[in-house]
Amino acid sequence: MSKLLLAAAFSTLGAVVHVAPAAAAWPTSPFAAATVSAAAGDQVQAVTVSDGSGGAFVAWIDSRAGNWDIYATHVVAGALVAGWQADGSPVCTGFVGSVRGGMVLVPGTAGDLYIVWNDARSGNDNVYAQRLVSNGAVAPGWPLNGLALTSGTKNQYQARACADGAGGIYVTWTLEYTPGSDYDVYATRVLPSGGFAGGFAVNGVVINAALYPQQHPDIAPDGSGNAFIAYENLDASNNGLIWAQRLGPGGQRPWGAGAGVQISGLVNNQRNAHVVGNGAGGAIIGCDFYATISYQFLYYVNSSGAVIGTADVQPSLNTSSTLTALGSDARGGAWVQCVTGVNNPYSWTLARVDAGGVTHPSTTGYLIWNYFNSSVGASMAPQADGSVVIAYNPLSPYEAACQAFDPSVTPLWNHGTPVAVGEAPTVMWDPVCASDGNGGAIVVWSDRRSNGTTYDLFANRVDRFGALGDASPAITQLADVPNDQGGAVSLQWTASYLDASPDYPIARYSIWREVPGGAAAFLARTATVLGARDPRPAPGGRLLRAQPTAVGVVYWEWVSDVPARGYPGYSVVVHTTSDSTSSANPLTRVRVEAETASGTPFWDSAPDSGYSIDNLAPAVPAPFTANYSAGATHLHWGANTEPDLFGYRLYRGTTASFVPGASSLVAAQTDTGYTDTGAAGSFYKLSAIDVHGNESGFALVTPSGTSGVGGGGPPRAVYLAAPSPNPARAGATLRFGLPRDAAVSLAIYDVNGRLVRELAAQVMTAGDHAVAWDVRDAAGDPVADGVYFARLGAGGVTRSQRFAVVR
Repeated sequence: MSKLLLAAAFSTLGAVVHVAPAAAAWPTSPFAAATVSAAAGDQVQAVTVSDGSGGAFVAWIDSRAGNWDIYATHVVAGALVAGWQADGSPVCTGFVGSVRGGMVLVPGTAGDLYIVWNDARSGNDNVYAQRLVSNGAVAPGWPLNGLALTSGTKNQYQARACADGAGGIYVTWTLEYTPGSDYDVYATRVLPSGGFAGGFAVNGVVINAALYPQQHPDIAPDGSGNAFIAYENLDASNNGLIWAQRLGPGGQRPWGAGAGVQISGLVNNQRNAHVVGNGAGGAIIGCDFYATISYQFLYYVNSSGAVIGTADVQPSLNTSSTLTALGSDARGGAWVQCVTGVNNPYSWTLARVDAGGVTHPSTTGYLIWNYFNSSVGASMAPQADGSVVIAYNPLSPYEAACQAFDPSVTPLWNHGTPVAVGEAPTVMWDPVCASDGNGGAIVVWSDRRSNGTTYDLFANRVDRFGALGDASPAITQLADVPNDQGGAVSLQWTASYLDASPDYPIARYSIWREVPGGAAAFLARTATVLGARDPRPAPGGRLLRAQPTAVGVVYWEWVSDVPARGYPGYSVVVHTTSDSTSSANPLTRVRVEAETASGTPFWDSAPDSGYSIDNLAPAVPAPFTANYSAGATHLHWGANTEPDLFGYRLYRGTTASFVPGASSLVAAQTDTGYTDTGAAGSFYKLSAIDVHGNESGFALVTPSGTSGVGGGGPPRAVYLAAPSPNPARAGATLRFGLPRDAAVSLAIYDVNGRLVRELAAQVMTAGDHAVAWDVRDAAGDPVADGVYFARLGAGGVTRSQRFAVVR
């Protein structure tokens, strides 16, 4: 067991995380597991497939009701997706003695799932399909126990399926025309509605029904709405040949005038066909090649059905081997998994053949996992980055494990990652895995930990570095730093679970800030640019991480490091790229990486967004003087010295208690003087405003003379001005005046009269006042857009103002 996992193994075997439709997380110890189904009876023979969004669909055979039924579920982040039933949603139930097998899962669109299988409910085997929608319910228009794709008295089985690129599925299978001697291959296309596409119907269309047996088909999408079908075609001497057909959405079969094309040559016996698309409109077809010994052989086929290349995968083995899985390497080649040996233990082997037909890891063309001897099968999850994850049972029946390999077929996780560890009578069985979409895998298996007798179904996740669960830090707060001039947010996060005793493998947390799109190209030319998965070098200089997304490359700039100290959480102040203003609320996105001393492995938090606000208004301009001559009032004031000063606002009224506002605004300017033409006798108020829209209190000058800050005395009555700006986006300033000292209550209420935030509750002096509100509630969370009321209570008088918050 690795040091990382030893550090995490703190619970006992019986500790499980019960999967529920609520907040949850994958376990972080191989002695714990997420319970997928713990219903009565046995839950066995699980199959799983990635949902494309970090989770996995799982289906299995279930004896809870005394029959062999089929159930399924959808697991994300260690929890069931909302709507799916605890212990599994039913797929097909209630047929006594109807053993179901050969299950295949195909993800649909918008979170739905197709399940294809065969069962003998009618007395002989037929092929069925079911569609479950995103909440686990049977899709409208589909029969409760599955849609029959075949009918009749002849056995039909060996079903395989793939997506059709339009929300439905293609299905192929074998029809036992004459038991023991003649088999044919058929196919169909099923629509999301539960109907058949044009050209198809129940029992499908024949792919090949020649005199001798055709059987064991496999199917894969071509990326253009069609499907490749590969299968065995035996001759009169029972020698196998590999044939193929390309199936169109309307039943078209263009290769070989409808009968398909022969892929393999006439030399020796070739069986056990597998097929994957190559990502360029062609296919790679794998099979077992029986000569002196059996080994694996690949055919590279173009979109017209012509063989354009071949590859021996394991020509130098001295023991016969059988192909068990073929998967895309995301680079135009294929991963090849096979088993050697005829007695326990078996040896499970892996190779990669690239787009040019070259076998990896070496010219010998094979890799034997001497430390992977196993009595049961292995499951393969190819990754989008060209790597692959394998789930398997080691020699011990009480363990399930994983290993990852890079494109050179080099193991990435030392001797593998234990996913589940137990002791008698636990017995782990049948581990299967699906990609988590980020280089790791979700592993599902059956074991008897609950009662030592029946098998329940469990799961866990191993990430791309071989750590269980989610070792990422998690941002808990990204909030404005209060009472500052803006430009900073307070970042808080919880530690990675690996930042703990006894090994403390996490050395530091690095802080990364998203670069605004307009600056990304410039920064990319003046900085060291890392890929999304590159290890971080030693700090120094400008460092960017380029992360591909669906809308283009996003650049993240390294900001700072925080040493890891084994604390449960950490915090740091991060500078933002811009501040909020009355007209815009630009967000700064930040994420945190937990890093080992070498810079790899590292674990990313999910990004979070926050904004900064300049909470400090400028000082009141002073001195403020006025002189009347030659039919005009000449006003002058001292210059403010704040570095973020934007200018000044001058207001005119008829009394000392007038409320400054848009209707009384005389001038908005950067100069420190103004000449107001007209009769004498006006009252003037002056404020300073900064670049973020914060306005100071008011200096007052009266007709009788000149007044400095606060000159002219307090207002004659309690007033509450309309909040500014209105509507408020990033914040608002509430100005009010008191004719005398008074106990003041100032608060924000929503339209239903509920208190949102108390802004002031204290004795305040007579005069004009201003209080800033950051449009957050009492808990510090941003309020929703809508209408709000500011309510002022002072000296037995209540004033209120209605305004809006719009972001």
